[in-house]
Amino acid sequence: MILKRPLVFPIKKPKTIFIQVLKAIEQMMEKKYENKEVEKTSKFIYKKDLLETLIENDIIKLRCKNEDYRKERSSYYARLNQTFLNPLSVDLKYIEISEDRRNKKIYLTPVGKEILNIFRYLI
Repeated sequence: MILKRPLVFPIKKPKTIFIQVLKAIEQMMEKKYENKEVEKTSKFIYKKDLLETLIENDIIKLRCKNEDYRKERSSYYARLNQTFLNPLSVDLKYIEISEDRRNKKIYLTPVGKEILNIFRYLI
């Protein structure tokens, strides 16, 4: 009888806010593709929709409000990129962002899905 040892590797717990954002992305994808048959790898959400959801849920906030609507939206996008999307995509590799110039698409990677399953109890 041959016994194999399971792979052992360290898992570093991500910040709770990152897990909340991943959960929001997953819920938005489930809602968008609720009654549709699509491969799991091709599911995506738009960056603008994610921003709206994070604003509604008070996950993303600005230090001070801007009177000009366009500048305020620009500030929200900059905050979204710096605080959430860059760390989640570049550093942690939990999400992928399309290279489109407009209407950027956000995909969950297999690593991101696994992290959601492992740390689901934190949400």
